[in-house]
Amino acid sequence: MPQFNDPWAVANFASYPLRRLDAEVLIDAIDKITEISDLYTSPIPEPFTYIPADKPAIAIADGSITSPFLTLFGRLARATGMENERNNKPVSAQWLHMLNSSHIQRNLQQGPGLKAIFNSGRAPDEIVDVLYLTILSRLPTHDERKTIAECTQSARPRHDAASDIP
Repeated sequence: MPQFNDPWAVANFASYPLRRLDAEVLIDAIDKITEISDLYTSPIPEPFTYIPADKPAIAIADGSITSPFLTLFGRLARATGMENERNNKPVSAQWLHMLNSSHIQRNLQQGPGLKAIFNSGRAPDEIVDVLYLTILSRLPTHDERKTIAECTQSARPRHDAASDIP
């Protein structure tokens, strides 16, 4: 958002510094898109740490309840209650996890949310629109549509008469 040096702008929240999403918000967004919930665990035995399957990570008050994703992305342990306890600095392990992890890949492949979009019988352009609205909350730009069209053209299998020869 634009930055203003005017004290009135600061007092009236006219700008907002960009920052990375907190771990809980990020995993909740992934879960919402894929419609798959993460498993949260605690070192405390089960009767005292029951967590409903549909509970979002942002609503988990106990800092001892965690998951590998939350730990990797810097969820605070809430030992002191101070916000500066959280580590929001991006590290390469987080980038690799978002790009290459079996956790994210499994959610994308098995998630009923994305399957429903792809199996809806809509035209490819409509599917692209729904995906963008679901994931980014906006429609794709002209350049993005062009890139998607190029990618789908190159991904389609070509039927070649020469390949039919034994």
